[in-house]
Amino acid sequence: MSGKTNKKITVRPAQKKQTSAPVKLSFQSTDVSYCSQFSVQATTHEVFLNFAASLFPGVNPGEIVLPVHTRVAMNYVNTKRLLAVLSETVMKYEKEYGEIKDVVKNELPVDKGGTASKTTASFPKIKR
Repeated sequence: MSGKTNKKITVRPAQKKQTSAPVKLSFQSTDVSYCSQFSVQATTHEVFLNFAASLFPGVNPGEIVLPVHTRVAMNYVNTKRLLAVLSETVMKYEKEYGEIKDVVKNELPVDKGGTASKTTASFPKIKR
């Protein structure tokens, strides 16, 4: 036996430094789709954002079809973060270029109080 003694060595992981480095975006395999119409659906755990390029008349009288090309599901924490970022983006735009007039509420169909299925796209209720 040699004169070596066994010593316990404790290794602690390095502390991660919190930095505010910007996130680098990569668009190498990204498709871009135009969105002029959208609907929002929600469950108790998730929010679904449905995006479409336009509305079309349906087969039945008064029916409107929203051909969704992209659907995004997110939890409420990320939905709130998205809301904050979009709000800030619009406020900066309006500060630079002036108020955006809310012409959309006259274009959307009015919900007559029907029972919309949780799996069917529906439009927000608009009071007139």
